[in-house]
Amino acid sequence: MFFPLGGMLLAVALLAGCSKKKDFSTFNSGDEIRISAGAASISVGSTKSDIMRPTRAGDGAIQAGHTSDLDVAFARLDEGAAGAYPADYSGASALNATWKGTLASTDADTTDIVFATKQYYLSSGKGTKLVGWYPRGTFNSGVVTVAIDGDSDILLTQELEGNKVDGSRFGQTGKIFNFDHQLTWLKFAVYAADADAKDVWGNITSIKLKDQAENCEITLPATVVFSTALKDMNIVAKKYSDGTAVDYSGDGLVVGVAEANKVECGYALIPPVKPDGALTLVLDTAVGGQKEVSISLPKAADGTTVLGFEVGKAYEIRLIFTVSEIKPTATITDWIEVSDPVEIPL
Repeated sequence: MFFPLGGMLLAVALLAGCSKKKDFSTFNSGDEIRISAGAASISVGSTKSDIMRPTRAGDGAIQAGHTSDLDVAFARLDEGAAGAYPADYSGASALNATWKGTLASTDADTTDIVFATKQYYLSSGKGTKLVGWYPRGTFNSGVVTVAIDGDSDILLTQELEGNKVDGSRFGQTGKIFNFDHQLTWLKFAVYAADADAKDVWGNITSIKLKDQAENCEITLPATVVFSTALKDMNIVAKKYSDGTAVDYSGDGLVVGVAEANKVECGYALIPPVKPDGALTLVLDTAVGGQKEVSISLPKAADGTTVLGFEVGKAYEIRLIFTVSEIKPTATITDWIEVSDPVEIPL
């Protein structure tokens, strides 16, 4: 007898299920864990107009309403028969998943997450806890480690608990995961105050941030620590508005004259800087050479309270080339008559 290929495969699957007499009723599609997530928007202060809503603004800083899929991960804890959860996530595994992007024509912030291996609620009705993060990095004994390269955003969700009962499922009201930024986003632009200043400095050949943490470690569900191992970091040579390349090769990046002609010169996603911290930039120019610059930390509206560069916020930092004119002053001292002549023998 002839069987269409699809029908033959279906028959084999059903026979296998019957021979094992497995109860599929507790693992039907209704018990599959389906979750949704909403990305927290970056808080932007006075530069909100500079933020676009592509898949990733600047290619690295992910925006709410992202339009492409993101590779995320979750860890899960299951409630035991006695009603207790494991003490921590040290015995959990990373569950790879895809966070679906929105359609380019929409501005929706909440989208679905699909696990690479389907996850199911406990048939007993007991609870399950989940916590998610991006990028996947490495996961070991309950700790996520992600390298900080200036270009990669780091996101972490809150821990949520759900079960198979309608109203308590992930993705329903009150069970939406929020991916919150763990870094601060610095966006750099430059211009020369006038033509003389441009002549003094020339074009930019490189920009670095000093003493940046090499890694971020997240002890699930919520403890975020940045490594004490430090490195100098080149800012990402891409425009923060659209991710196109910034060229520092050859004679370097050409600097515009006047604020209206400011030039985007890159960005960096870095750990937040506390009010008692410091941030130092090293600037190399074709004519003026190298200059180390201490970046002033943002202050509150009162003008005195230092806020630092806060987590989840984006800041535009404008580098302004100026020339400090040298204005020497002088007087002519009185002549002092020397009574003894200077004799020069011939």
